[in-house]
Amino acid sequence: MIERLVVVRTMQNWEERTLTESDERRKMTSAVVTYKCAGGVDAGSSVTYSLVYLTPVTALSVGFETITVASGSLQGALVLRHDGVFENGVARIEARVVTDACSGAFAGLDGAARIEADAGDPMKSTLIIDTRPA
Repeated sequence: MIERLVVVRTMQNWEERTLTESDERRKMTSAVVTYKCAGGVDAGSSVTYSLVYLTPVTALSVGFETITVASGSLQGALVLRHDGVFENGVARIEARVVTDACSGAFAGLDGAARIEADAGDPMKSTLIIDTRPA
């Protein structure tokens, strides 16, 4: 059983489009973000976000991320639900494993995740997932 998975992610693409915008400079957008993953596993990741910008520098986000792993005996897809806040250039994101959406080596796992930004490189982050049987 996988108890902890640590993945260093490098953002490859951020594609965002505006859905609605108000006169008060508030807007709703959707974004698709892709990552290349390293850290002992061969993996790729894609997140689809819905964002609400309260100000030009403050946004709330929810999203789902699928991490596809193909590394030796570790094969499968891990799905996370994100809930985040972006303020003044800093994102704080909490994530949970979506148990029934995972497959392969990740089937039947539950858990929480945290995302730590790389202070030296805004394109990089570390995803730390602590799992347990559902």
